[in-house]
Amino acid sequence: MTDLLPTASDVKPLSKEQLGFYILEWMNDENANALKQGYAAYRPHQQTFLRGIEEDYRDQDVSDAFSSAFRWLLQQDYLADASRATETGWYTLTAKGREVKSHDQWVESGVAHDIPPGPAPNFGPVTTDAALSAHLKVLWEEASLSYAGGAYLATVVMLGALLEGATRDGAI
Repeated sequence: MTDLLPTASDVKPLSKEQLGFYILEWMNDENANALKQGYAAYRPHQQTFLRGIEEDYRDQDVSDAFSSAFRWLLQQDYLADASRATETGWYTLTAKGREVKSHDQWVESGVAHDIPPGPAPNFGPVTTDAALSAHLKVLWEEASLSYAGGAYLATVVMLGALLEGATRDGAI
């Protein structure tokens, strides 16, 4: 994994989805190497994988981030349980997981980001005009919907309109 993400500071700014795609890239490489050498498909053991992360990075925040990303991969059907009755904690790449050959595919995948849309802030301190405050709230909600839908240019346009509305009133 350290070939893809050499230091803890490379890992920390990543969302769990982005980190998940790095894990998939690494696992697909491991899978290809196993098959090339005539072994069965690569089946990671979750505890062994996470122990290796702890040893490589020696940073609890990084270990927690990898653990969260691993759980997300399971929830999103990129990994499947491959445990048998007598052994637990083994996983395998699903067909969906085997399609991810590069962490850069995260951008193309359209996966939901882990930044949840929040409620509109209180625009009362920005303007005393109730109609403008209501309009700013609508722009905020539209920007949140655009972001959640992956329409980032639309998000920027909406936030620009919001900022323009707030500055027009002279509050900012």
